[in-house]
Amino acid sequence: MSNNAHPSPARPSTFFDSDEKARRIVEAVSRQALEILNGFRPPTSLSKVLVPQEQESFAKRVSCVNAYRRNAGIKVAPRVSVGGVHICRVNDEVIEANSVVRDSLRARFVCMRWEKKRSGWKITALELG
Repeated sequence: MSNNAHPSPARPSTFFDSDEKARRIVEAVSRQALEILNGFRPPTSLSKVLVPQEQESFAKRVSCVNAYRRNAGIKVAPRVSVGGVHICRVNDEVIEANSVVRDSLRARFVCMRWEKKRSGWKITALELG
């Protein structure tokens, strides 16, 4: 008996194919977001994964935080640690994730919503507490 079923074409690998890959990317983005907020990376560092509206919103927040810190004379050490990464698969095209990031001043909660677009996975919402 012959099997006429055609094998499905291999899907390109993405960083949300496995929980381990997803954790690594969420951790990396969380770290980069705090490094941007602390002035150790340029605001455009996440432009490949942020949708344009979110990139603009994040850049405005970075500008405000940096102006406040400059005026108040607040210095932050460059070391950032990330822990407590949690991922929730809403469906095949939406993933929500959060993590706790710490710098020399405080701990923050980072939340992000990833959506599958034609151009790949993009962050449509990024919040730093």
